Amino acid sequence: MKTLHIINKAAGGGNVSAALAKLPPHEEIYTAGSYDEAFVKLPFLSSGEMTEIFVFGGDGTLNRAVSDIMRHGTGKSSVIYPVPTGSANDFYKLLHERSDGGEKTFPCDVMKVTGLGRDIYGINELNIGFDCGVVANAEKYKRKPLVTGKFSYILGIAEEFTRKRTTEMNISLAGSNENTAEINGKFLLFCVANGKYYGGGFAAAPLARLDDGEFDVVLVDDISRMKFVSLVGAYKKGAHMDAETMGVREKFSGLMRYFRSGKIVLTGADRICVDGEIYPSAGKTITIENLHRATFVGDAFSGV
Repeated sequence: MKTLHIINKAAGGGNVSAALAKLPPHEEIYTAGSYDEAFVKLPFLSSGEMTEIFVFGGDGTLNRAVSDIMRHGTGKSSVIYPVPTGSANDFYKLLHERSDGGEKTFPCDVMKVTGLGRDIYGINELNIGFDCGVVANAEKYKRKPLVTGKFSYILGIAEEFTRKRTTEMNISLAGSNENTAEINGKFLLFCVANGKYYGGGFAAAPLARLDDGEFDVVLVDDISRMKFVSLVGAYKKGAHMDAETMGVREKFSGLMRYFRSGKIVLTGADRICVDGEIYPSAGKTITIENLHRATFVGDAFSGV
């Protein structure tokens, strides 16, 4: 077993020394002032030997790590350990909850996104509309003095709320047993979820599982600002979904739609956000496919 540490010093202020001190010995550490400087060294993975990869950064750094690991064809010989040194660390929160149940490492589905010029891979959530705008705004606020990671998301939500833009899309969803759904309309937000959390702790998809072969898909219709304000607190807590019925709670009926799908094809989005990374998509047909148990993930701090 080889061990690789990828460190994005720019993420979350770059404080990684405390996390490093808690981790087991490693063969190599690649430090970097930016993500790109570290990942030019990914041929390290091509030996085929099982490799533990500790990714120091937030969800955006993790997204780029997963993309490059998958492009190298080394997903199934890699165990990815997110180290929560970024701003939001939503995917790590999910892993830490699961490791509390006794699992330290486990298989994980991967999201493959095509139609953008090159294949993109994600591991947590893809967003279009309101949520994508919040991420773009938060990145802008993070560059301002004295604005912390979580506060940048609060500011990002406030700014996007004042605009309340919708996205008109055509969406095709293929689910279990080849069931399909065709949806056309204007939507406030659209979320394709492998994990439960995004946006600094929003439980957008509380029923999602990392290794079940399908995504949880949540669509919010074009609702008023007042209606949005009345529901956003429950949405953040994940109270919009019912674990017993596996559907939308009555309070949200007629405002929100929920599907499970292993493959989604859509048009109409100007941009998409994959694990906190934003990609332009205007005029393009995007396909989002579930790669079942394509890699392994784990909580490096379980039991530490």
